[in-house]
Amino acid sequence: MRQIKLKYEFGNEYFISEAYKTLRTNIQFCGADVKVIAFTSCEAHEGKTTICMELAKSFAENGKKILLVDADMRQSVAVSRYTDEKNVVGLSQLLSAQAGIDDVKCSTDAGFDMIFAGKFPPNPVELLGSNLFREFLEREKANY
Repeated sequence: MRQIKLKYEFGNEYFISEAYKTLRTNIQFCGADVKVIAFTSCEAHEGKTTICMELAKSFAENGKKILLVDADMRQSVAVSRYTDEKNVVGLSQLLSAQAGIDDVKCSTDAGFDMIFAGKFPPNPVELLGSNLFREFLEREKANY
């Protein structure tokens, strides 16, 4: 598994950190069987990636084993905004059988694992709607 160092926009600002802890606590009260959480929005640039990164960090700080999957295969900003890494393979390569799970999983210095979106495919809807994606989620739920 590739080791990566993340860059965070907000650092350790108290009020922002507390807001994510509150969100984390609210999610935890949704039930012990909640294993997969999806974030979406109606428009671009509404903060999905920022929320997901900060929330993953908050859960990891609370001792949870987290796998953050960036499924924004149309215009992901996670690699360019949060790392200095080059040639990161990701979910699109995994779902199109161009890479294996060990090739796409990254261990972050923030205490959680991550799979980046990868190269922008011509058919993201088909990849995300595939049985391979459903099987991947089911398999990884047992590990996280």
